[in-house]
Amino acid sequence: MRKMLSLAAVALAAGLSAGASVAFADDADTTNDNDFGFMTPNTVFDLGVDVSGLPRTAAAVHAYLGSLEPETRVAIVKACENFMAYPSSAQDRETIAFCAIAVSG
Repeated sequence: MRKMLSLAAVALAAGLSAGASVAFADDADTTNDNDFGFMTPNTVFDLGVDVSGLPRTAAAVHAYLGSLEPETRVAIVKACENFMAYPSSAQDRETIAFCAIAVSG
């Protein structure tokens, strides 16, 4: 009985660790954009959209926001308000630069 219980525990542990490693491998493959295997910050992670190529001027930021669907615009502005309140939570400095303009009016 003790042998059967320990075999079941080993099988469960092996199954859980294999499942977790497959799940994490899939995530890592899609978020790494370099050859070194570590994640690089980007505005897509922070905001859900890439604003890294957008000029950091009020006209450009507000024109971009104006081009979005209302629900998307509200979501991005609300995220920006959060990042301005907690700037250390942003993964990319460009997020803060964009958001400072986006929430300024």
